[in-house]
Amino acid sequence: MLESKIKELTAAVEALTKAINASQAPSTQPTAEPETKVVEPTPDPTPTLSDADLSGLLVTMSREGHKVSIREKLTDFGAARVSELDAADREAFVDWLIELSERA
Repeated sequence: MLESKIKELTAAVEALTKAINASQAPSTQPTAEPETKVVEPTPDPTPTLSDADLSGLLVTMSREGHKVSIREKLTDFGAARVSELDAADREAFVDWLIELSERA
């Protein structure tokens, strides 16, 4: 009688072990992965100058005799220095400076 109970318990333990292993095994069915969308950044249509490039251009333009017009333009924007310009004014100032350099 004891041997039959041991066999029953052994069978039950083996069945539980198989069930546990089956539930932990990776699924053979393919799982649907969520669709991911790749968004590529759009390039800025008007690239701005870096601070170093802007500084170099200002030095060049000042040496070519445009120092007064540069000061006047900064004053028009309400700034004494380029570093005092807000982002929109800086962009407009850079555009103006590039146009000035192309005319010179």
